[in-house]
Amino acid sequence: MEIDLARWSLIVLCFSMAGAFGGGLYEHVVLTPLGNRSPPSSFSIIQRGTGGSLERFWIPVHVAITIFMLSALSDLG
Repeated sequence: MEIDLARWSLIVLCFSMAGAFGGGLYEHVVLTPLGNRSPPSSFSIIQRGTGGSLERFWIPVHVAITIFMLSALSDLG
């Protein structure tokens, strides 16, 4: 059985894009209303050391999207 790298790259890319969409939806529905309640004190939910670390989610998601997109494109040719 031959492993089709382009096909698997596209599958993982779709999961990475779904994760990015879900993360953006979560931020829009949950974090944005919390941040708009009483600014500037409510901005502590996104500041370093006080709230959730958004970098721990977004950096790996964007790295995965970039890697698997390039991998899928390079294997198509």
